[in-house]
Amino acid sequence: MGILEIVTEEKYGGSGRDLISAYSIIEELARRSVVVAWIFCEIVFLVRKTSLYWEMMPRKKNIYPRLAKGDIMFCCGLTEPNAGPDTAAAKIFAERDGK
Repeated sequence: MGILEIVTEEKYGGSGRDLISAYSIIEELARRSVVVAWIFCEIVFLVRKTSLYWEMMPRKKNIYPRLAKGDIMFCCGLTEPNAGPDTAAAKIFAERDGK
């Protein structure tokens, strides 16, 4: 079982646990390594939830069960010119123009 299986919906091969389970995992990870806990937070809350919302169904059915079981690895990069990986220094924004 991969660690993401706990917080992945059942229809994608996970156990479908709630956010309390995720918070428990984060707390336990943070006792050993804040960095690892932060990475887990980014994957679960930023990347995974966003991609579950925006990704196409065939990709979800192909990737998420394997990701939940730990068969494949996942990585993400979050950067911006003049900020690098420091998300607090990011200055990019979106502005509706017209429509």
